[in-house]
Amino acid sequence: MNKESIRFNGYMIRNFRLEKDDNIPKEEQNSLNVRCSSYQKNDKGKTATYQVEIDVITYTKKSKINLVFDGFFEIPDSVDDEIKEYFLRVSAPAIIYPYARTFISNVTSFDADETVVLPIINFAEQE
Repeated sequence: MNKESIRFNGYMIRNFRLEKDDNIPKEEQNSLNVRCSSYQKNDKGKTATYQVEIDVITYTKKSKINLVFDGFFEIPDSVDDEIKEYFLRVSAPAIIYPYARTFISNVTSFDADETVVLPIINFAEQE
């Protein structure tokens, strides 16, 4: 497979919510839950477009943050199904997660209370 054959076509913020709450339980503070999913959006003959969703939920001492973030990838039909599945499960989330991290850091940096910097995730270890 030629690595250049898979194309990243950008991302979209589907939903963002930041809720202030002074009563977040201690066991939830500094927690992070990241879920990833993907599906085929359309088929253009020899290439299909896939949408990869990252849903990030994190709690700080004073807020709950939820971000739903979509990345779009074109994958040629010639790519082996096993490689395509691995790419959508591991590589695609690894490509778009840094954009989600940056977005959350930038938005929360305007908050006088807390700037949130999400940890780096090795999606290969999440399998």
